[in-house]
Amino acid sequence: MPSDTPNVFTFPRQEPGTQGHLDLVEPLRSLPDALAAALKGITDAQARFTAEDGGWCIKEIAGHMRDSCEINHQRLYMMSTQTDPVLDDYDGEALV
Repeated sequence: MPSDTPNVFTFPRQEPGTQGHLDLVEPLRSLPDALAAALKGITDAQARFTAEDGGWCIKEIAGHMRDSCEINHQRLYMMSTQTDPVLDDYDGEALV
């Protein structure tokens, strides 16, 4: 990233084959409702069940998805509104 390039707003973006920023952001915006509908009716015991192979339980997967969506929503917003966005690193293990 050239340090002399101003980070100016270019909202909404208009790249060919896109709907501006909406084709990036809208799927993230709809995910919480879709996830809630998919998990409706499961018990706490089902949500905490871990398979013998040590994989994640439903509760851990849902939490990871929430964290990931929050971070990626912020990043996509920055990418769609700035010419040279600076995307901060994050510690995925710390979020767990």
